[in-house]
Amino acid sequence: MERERGNPSANQPNTDQPSRDLEGRLPSLLPQEIGEFLARAGRAKEKGDLEGARAAYERVIALSPGLAEARYHLALIQAARNDPNGAAESLRAALESEPDYLEARMTLGFLHSAAGRGEEAEAHFMLGIGLKERSQPGEAEACFREAVRLKPDHAQAHFNLGDLLRDAGELDAAEAAFREAARIDPNYLHAFINLGATLHQKGEMEAA
Repeated sequence: MERERGNPSANQPNTDQPSRDLEGRLPSLLPQEIGEFLARAGRAKEKGDLEGARAAYERVIALSPGLAEARYHLALIQAARNDPNGAAESLRAALESEPDYLEARMTLGFLHSAAGRGEEAEAHFMLGIGLKERSQPGEAEACFREAVRLKPDHAQAHFNLGDLLRDAGELDAAEAAFREAARIDPNYLHAFINLGATLHQKGEMEAA
């Protein structure tokens, strides 16, 4: 199946570097209570429960204010929930604890750049692309949904939303997203290819 990753700008967070697997790497190194909340945050994100993940990360930060990676992951959730100011504040706090935290610094720069251009829908789309590349599907989906809410004719946002929904097994919703992308842009070849592939998965051969 064809996939399109969008056209990330130069100011987008670096998606070539592997994401820091906070939930998988740190709990064994931290006090048990912090590890439990990190695991809770990871489970919430897997379910798409961004509010639950946010609450868990905030609890981790209350227990360990200097843990930069918890603040970074909280910032991603805040950005996905349309709170760019809160995200920027969390990123600055992460950088105070760890000045060499490259991903946090680049994400902060990206948020400032997008806000300066006043392109809110595009900012959510581009952040969604970065989160998708970092294997953060819950946060990425929230960004793509916000992008299409702000700009309903954003074909690429519909397409990438469909991509995530298909990966999650939500084939009806993925079909709708791919159809909308194709409707908005009749020349969007990737949308038609993925629509056909989704219909094939659903067993609707004639429609495909």
